[in-house]
Amino acid sequence: MKLFGKIYAAVLIVLLLVILPFSYAVTTRLIVDAERHLTERFSLTGDLVAQDIEHDYKEFGWDFEQLRNLTRQRDFLFWWLVKPDVIIPFSVFGLRFSVKINKIYQ
Repeated sequence: MKLFGKIYAAVLIVLLLVILPFSYAVTTRLIVDAERHLTERFSLTGDLVAQDIEHDYKEFGWDFEQLRNLTRQRDFLFWWLVKPDVIIPFSVFGLRFSVKINKIYQ
């Protein structure tokens, strides 16, 4: 029985040494692909909404209807309106910031 235990342990260790790095590599690749896909998808959505907001702002002032519609989407996370001087005057949660973005991410 001692021989069986040693063989079993050796096979298990070799199997783990092969499977763990492979699983890590596959999982990392899947996460990177998912992040890239989401970034591309919402970058396009953000560009379209930003153009509409900019157009509406120039004509009517702040019109939040487009942002309300965006917030109702199931897979939507958040939005920020950012001024050219990198200050956030409005966000999705109705909070008003006067904070620069680089201070948030330090």
